[in-house]
Amino acid sequence: EINHPTHSFARLKQDQAKFKACIENVAEMEPENQGAKATLVPLTNCSYVHGKISDPEHILVDMGTGYFISKGYRLAHRLRNTIKQRSISLEDMIQNKRDNTSAAVNVIQ
Repeated sequence: EINHPTHSFARLKQDQAKFKACIENVAEMEPENQGAKATLVPLTNCSYVHGKISDPEHILVDMGTGYFISKGYRLAHRLRNTIKQRSISLEDMIQNKRDNTSAAVNVIQ
């Protein structure tokens, strides 16, 4: 019962770290550099092509299912905060389940 939430939490933390890095990268783009900001665009995990940012106010978010959605930077930032809050809630739930499991084991012994 505790393995699934723990695994999900670990995966959520990994995704949260990736998303945070993406938000920080987008934050570094300045509006006056629109169209001139060079970047590398990933084609696969190990191959990239050169590209330019045409609109730093809107970003594509990978939903993890092969779909991308266009979001404004501010909305993406709010999404990051929501993910952070939910991960804290999930972490509390996992700790509570661990405590309950430990208490049950102590009673059985």
